[in-house]
Amino acid sequence: LDEALAELEHYVAVDMYITETTRHAHVILPPVSHLERSDVDFVFPAVSVHNHIRPNPAAVPPPPDGRTDWQILWALAGRLGGGLAGRIQNGLVSLVGAVATPERIGDLALRTGPYGLLARGPFGSLTMGKVKESVHGIDLGPLQPRLASLMRTPKKRLRLTTPALLAAAEELEALAAEREMAAESGFDLTLIGRRQLRSNNSWMHNSPRLMKGADRCTAILHPDDASARGISEGDNVRVASRVGAIEVPVEISDEIRPGVVSVPHGFGHTRAGVGWKGAAAKAGASMNDITDASVVDALSGNAAFNAVAVRIEPIAGGDADATRDVASEPTAA
Repeated sequence: LDEALAELEHYVAVDMYITETTRHAHVILPPVSHLERSDVDFVFPAVSVHNHIRPNPAAVPPPPDGRTDWQILWALAGRLGGGLAGRIQNGLVSLVGAVATPERIGDLALRTGPYGLLARGPFGSLTMGKVKESVHGIDLGPLQPRLASLMRTPKKRLRLTTPALLAAAEELEALAAEREMAAESGFDLTLIGRRQLRSNNSWMHNSPRLMKGADRCTAILHPDDASARGISEGDNVRVASRVGAIEVPVEISDEIRPGVVSVPHGFGHTRAGVGWKGAAAKAGASMNDITDASVVDALSGNAAFNAVAVRIEPIAGGDADATRDVASEPTAA
């Protein structure tokens, strides 16, 4: 990905920072920050443990010329068309963007939803205006079962015996054999990723308050695996795969399964040209550097970030604070 981005003829990015990815962009369009915009979240309440809706007003006023992500993207969409047909298309897109703001679309969804104009009960005629007037949000009561009504399959059941799944299952023995061969070659641990609550991938790595404290880019290892390799808590270790290696401090925990090592994703802010200084101060290491780019999940085509065969070894005299990437070919973090 790093190499492909560098070869693009023209690359426009929408980002607040110059990151490992956007450093390749010819133009970076910065949106307002999360604290400078108002939000009403429609996504996470749909998978929460209680039915609610809550307004999130901007904490600080945005700059006069500040724009949100959707405003930037919509403005770009209204300029992409060429020729007479393109100019007509641009005009229509710009007109829709001026009228169909996210707040108006959300208001329409509320008015036509289960608590909208035709609803009965205490939450009938729910509108965006009522949501914004509620300081702490509106409690809509317990969750209601909906899965059966959403199913579009015969007898409202999921079909697990699809040909694609059955064909993939037939490859499990071959995958197990590959794992045994990797172990015989010294790659006897399985690498899995993890997400850090404070960083939420890498979005918050430039916040000094969220990044303070102990180093969170660590390799978590079971006590039995650590003891077998002469590794102690806090040691700097090298985690190596077939394609590269990284160095990170080790964290020993009996909450991880023996034979498994976990390294968080989203770190590795050591690339040239990275502009977020707070993140670079606690750069960590990128697990992408030890992920084989040629190995993908056969069924989905997604990169195989988990179940990577690795080995781990202590670094004599290693400095646990000097976490760094040592892969031969750096990739985007």
